Amino acid sequence: MSTNKLYHITLSEPAFRTRHVMGSSYGWLITADERSNLILVNPVTRAQIAMPPPETMNNVRLRYTEDGVLDGYDVLYMDLFSRDFDTEMEPYHLTLEEARFYLYARVVLSCDPSHGNCTVLVVQLPKDQLSYTRVGDTKWTWIDANPNCWAYQHILYNNNDGLFYGVRGMGEVDSIDLNEPSAEVKVILKPIISYQAHSRYIVQAPWGDFFQIWRHDKYNKENGITDRVADKFYVYKIDFVKQKLVETNNIQDHAIFIGYNSSFMLPVKDFSTLIPNSIYHTDDLLDYIFCQRSSLRQAVVFNMKDSSFIELSPPSSDSRLNWPPSVWIQPSLT
Repeated sequence: MSTNKLYHITLSEPAFRTRHVMGSSYGWLITADERSNLILVNPVTRAQIAMPPPETMNNVRLRYTEDGVLDGYDVLYMDLFSRDFDTEMEPYHLTLEEARFYLYARVVLSCDPSHGNCTVLVVQLPKDQLSYTRVGDTKWTWIDANPNCWAYQHILYNNNDGLFYGVRGMGEVDSIDLNEPSAEVKVILKPIISYQAHSRYIVQAPWGDFFQIWRHDKYNKENGITDRVADKFYVYKIDFVKQKLVETNNIQDHAIFIGYNSSFMLPVKDFSTLIPNSIYHTDDLLDYIFCQRSSLRQAVVFNMKDSSFIELSPPSSDSRLNWPPSVWIQPSLT
């Protein structure tokens, strides 16, 4: 968007068209193939880095047919109190391709993965729990630091302190320290409301402040099809000292970018095409993307000053443009 130009990039094998794009971080696209293997892709350098396979996650098992043919994955429920499997709950029975929509609801990196020592943190279903790995590792590690390590809606990495941050369903925020052999999770913002509502995001400003963005949706029905689209965004500055959220419509002439990507903010003065005090949002409604892959994907700009929307993705009759889902990315040449 900084140049207001359209670029076409041809990526090397393995094939990209069939992958699900569930994020971007440090200039890399975070993708999953039809077997639900997680692959990091730099669209500029065309480098690709494979993560450990899904079956190395603590709650994932390979499933085979009676003839011994690999048929899918069984995803088990994990009990954070006993730190073991919940045997009373029926596992999710997923095809090889379906698992990517459940295991990688959110993905964020700690740094450019080509630099080494990169940690990859994911929010996974069921119950929106956390697992992580590092580039070069052979398996994923489940985070069971305390019984409340679940219901995460959005995560980010803070370069200033080397910690991950996660916002949960009732507005609470946790810090997640993965620098030691055992994960350490601390509540740094207590629950704000007593119920789970809206979709929540967390973003860090260049000057250090943290913000929560709450997305409110509405339902549009046309030609017998119901679409769920963003209707309004609420932006709150997080006051960790006073343990509260302060609503604001001023982010110092910056623009917020949210969706499947790792959230970020850019100064409008450096990018003439951007609108100040606005939110750039791409569709990340996982249930609709999973169930209606050919449906139109929403990409909008929300003006915080007057609550108006600008559509960035005009309706198209070419459903191929809706898959993979669009995602914001800050290109990296490394």
